Amino acid sequence: MIVDSHAHLEAAIPGVITNPDRTRQSHLLMWSYELLGFHNPLWRGSPPAPGRVVIALENQLRLSIGCKKNLLEYMDRNGIDKSIVLPIAPFSTSRQYLESCDGSERLIPFASVSAGSDWESDLKDAMDAGCRGLKIHPILQKTPPEDPF
Repeated sequence: MIVDSHAHLEAAIPGVITNPDRTRQSHLLMWSYELLGFHNPLWRGSPPAPGRVVIALENQLRLSIGCKKNLLEYMDRNGIDKSIVLPIAPFSTSRQYLESCDGSERLIPFASVSAGSDWESDLKDAMDAGCRGLKIHPILQKTPPEDPF
């Protein structure tokens, strides 16, 4: 069995709008950079500033195809049996992911809670409702990994 341990059902960055009608990944600078193993014959080390801007924009374009329909199609195309799907609070909620998974045997929903909220109660409710683990994203949630939360 092949399990994808890191998938999302939405674009987790504010301002990036999910577009389920876009089903094809972009093949711009980031795609070629990945193909080259993150080594580019045009520069040494990190890409120059204009390249980083193009890579950031392309990654946002890639995120815009994130939805259940597209995830399941990519899973089928690539022989993936199950995916662990990870919300990132406050951009998406555990409840939204549970509803999106709608009991699918192929999608394993995780919970996400935000520091400062009633996170212990929120986490307990999400786990009781069917979430199977916890996703924390220190950068997007602006919570350092060493934070007591």
